[in-house]
Amino acid sequence: MTDFISQLDTHTHIPHTDPERDSVHDCACEMCTIDETKGCLAPIFCRERAKQFVSSLNSTWIPNPSRDEQAEKLAERTEGRIPKNRAETLTDCFRIFTTSPPTSLTQDTDLNNIRPQQPTYDREEYKTVYTDGSGQNIGTEEARAGSGVFFGDDDPMNLALRVPSSIPQTNNTAEALAVLAAIQAVSPDTPLVIKSDSQITINAITKSALNIEDSNWAETQNRKLIEPIIALVRSREAPTVIEKVKAHCGIHGNEEADRLADIGANAPPTDETDETVDLTIDPMHQVQGMKLRSATQGRIYRELRRISTEKTKPRRQTTMHLDVARHEIEQRTGIRPTDKAIWTSLRKGDITNKKATQLIWRLMHHGFAMGEYWVGKKNLEHRARCRHCDTIETPDHIFTECRFSGQNAVWKTVAKLMDEKNIPWVRPTLGTVLGCGISKIKDEITGKPRPAADRFYTKVVSEALLFIWKIRCEWRMQKGEEIEEAHTDNEILKRWVATLNRIIRFDIISSHYKPKKNKNKKKLRLPTEDLVINTWWDVVDNNADLEWEVRKKSRRRRQGVLVGIRA
Repeated sequence: MTDFISQLDTHTHIPHTDPERDSVHDCACEMCTIDETKGCLAPIFCRERAKQFVSSLNSTWIPNPSRDEQAEKLAERTEGRIPKNRAETLTDCFRIFTTSPPTSLTQDTDLNNIRPQQPTYDREEYKTVYTDGSGQNIGTEEARAGSGVFFGDDDPMNLALRVPSSIPQTNNTAEALAVLAAIQAVSPDTPLVIKSDSQITINAITKSALNIEDSNWAETQNRKLIEPIIALVRSREAPTVIEKVKAHCGIHGNEEADRLADIGANAPPTDETDETVDLTIDPMHQVQGMKLRSATQGRIYRELRRISTEKTKPRRQTTMHLDVARHEIEQRTGIRPTDKAIWTSLRKGDITNKKATQLIWRLMHHGFAMGEYWVGKKNLEHRARCRHCDTIETPDHIFTECRFSGQNAVWKTVAKLMDEKNIPWVRPTLGTVLGCGISKIKDEITGKPRPAADRFYTKVVSEALLFIWKIRCEWRMQKGEEIEEAHTDNEILKRWVATLNRIIRFDIISSHYKPKKNKNKKKLRLPTEDLVINTWWDVVDNNADLEWEVRKKSRRRRQGVLVGIRA
């Protein structure tokens, strides 16, 4: 790329002496002659157009022959400096999903007037600052996060900030805000060392910065903070280094930054107009769009979905069902989760059955053709009602009221299982169904969390939901709502117990699975042996058989042992 830029700048036009050739648009120089032999009909015209295009690119993408970029890259890899977004080849210059023309199209930017390589400094000349973040009630509507910036004892530059209310209140946003505040507090010509205990933030603005930028910020959820940090560091005249320190291990600077972060988290909420931290970005250091070379089908698809989602208004039924789920979760656990936390519980929680996840997702969006959907449909209006219950069919009716969906027998069994696990249980509602992904059960004596009980609650309720839906569909679609063909309580009970036994067997097998290289059980959401035992303890017929079966690993299976629940 550097050679290409150099050729554009050093090209000298040599008019043709041939009278039949156009002396203005034809050139007799060596480079143009070579291009003509390759098939180019007007090399000088193509060269001028290429130079115009290159001149329109953001200066941070253009390698400058006067800079030692290899030395800069080495410093970025070894010294914790934030990397520049360079164009290694001509294809790196093309980007998609840009929101506006490059700044240099409207400003006279000299390609050779790019900031030279930063001077070197002795370690003693660097100013050191510690940053930290703190969060409280993360994942709920009462969440609050704060940032701490510590320069030294009794230093007037020390800061305790509350994360603006327009930004998600999480530990990661608090850590990133602290780094941004620290950089803005120091003069651009002062070399700076930032010491943070957040590896996620450090990676986002160092080794992962280019990947995040080239994906059009699809690889980070903290664009509002990470983007200003990267742009600000690139505009500084002095180098900026960020280093990792261990958290809560007695380092004075880190402990003080943590104390300031706690103060910030308890401060009154602020918004983006707060003058303490500036979230604006200098257009000359802003990288827009997705690099075409690094675009993949998955990245392009996610970006198209994001654009579509931003243009889509919230659905009234979805908003209503989220509020129903949130209210039930608050009554059951005492926390009021955000919409994001509810959606995340379906995708990354303990609901491992994809069919159950899809069912809850569609119920949340009111995505089934039932009830009022059929009202006004010619010759199909009878589908709107549950014929024998003589009422409009709704999710609430199917899962908590209908006499023919099997819900009564299923929930009675669930109540018995919950009692055996010492888990509080009340008559289920629609909110119980929609909010089953979030559970915060605690020990009544010690007050400590019971993760195995949370897992048991979520798996059993979600599987019960799917089982009731299957019985309902069989009753209405296969058996034509004929009372003589309705499922008996005994049949429902046996099928439901068989379903639970399959879940237990699959859970045991999952705990034995050994992931392939570069994968781990946590990433694959596979349970440990202890977690499986604690989940189904006191529920199966014989706890000793359960423990033996889970821990047997490669031993031969004992004859006659069948772990499960009896009807």
